[in-house]
Amino acid sequence: MRPRLAFFDLDGTVGLIRAGWMRIMVRQALEALRATGTKETDAELRPIIEDYIFRLTGKPTILQMEALAENVRQRGGTPLEAARYKENFLSAIGEVADQRMKELRNGYRRPELHMVPGTRAVLEDLRRLGVKLYLVSGTEHDVVQVETDAFDITRFFDGGVYGTPSDDSTFSKRGLAEQVVANGEAAGPEIISFGDGNAEMEAVKNVGGTAIGLATLEPECRSVDPWKRERLIAAGADYIIPNYLCWNELKEHLFAE
Repeated sequence: MRPRLAFFDLDGTVGLIRAGWMRIMVRQALEALRATGTKETDAELRPIIEDYIFRLTGKPTILQMEALAENVRQRGGTPLEAARYKENFLSAIGEVADQRMKELRNGYRRPELHMVPGTRAVLEDLRRLGVKLYLVSGTEHDVVQVETDAFDITRFFDGGVYGTPSDDSTFSKRGLAEQVVANGEAAGPEIISFGDGNAEMEAVKNVGGTAIGLATLEPECRSVDPWKRERLIAAGADYIIPNYLCWNELKEHLFAE
């Protein structure tokens, strides 16, 4: 069926303001788990950490912090509150993100230099084709809104721009996908989703749609990251792309009669 509606994630799918966030989150978790006195090596801990981070990517950040707290507890440690872990993580990634946003606001760099290559052309083409667009992110709503405005892409998302309202919100990408189907905006097979995490794949596959995995090797986003590719395929991705420069070829598959 011809696509009538598309979901886009933000970080690593559209914007690169927080490129490198996973390295920072892994480092934070390694430090917390080492402090428990565990005999596990970094090489043994890293896959455990990366697994829960990827599984929860696209969902509210607090869930990854709750998973960290549980892993500390399992090793006999006394974890910080998940909200404190989140505060520490946001402080670390915020230093990088704030500098990139400053470059945008002051005109030092064009918005495209902090976006996945080809993003704007895809958004323009999908709107031209009459596809309704939603941007849905696990990042806090206020931050998402500021960034999409800075990129000058808010206008493309006629379905709306959504971030996580609060840590205790029940809002989810899967829930929104089910809602648009229930409202008659599109049938499940008429929905496509672009994302670099498990949540985007799960949400669209749950309603029978098509999932496009952004296995971008950040920050250049010129080639496929094998680690992301493997996990996105396992999560249900129908297509894997490193960026949107292959859009014309992908479009032939998505819009084939």
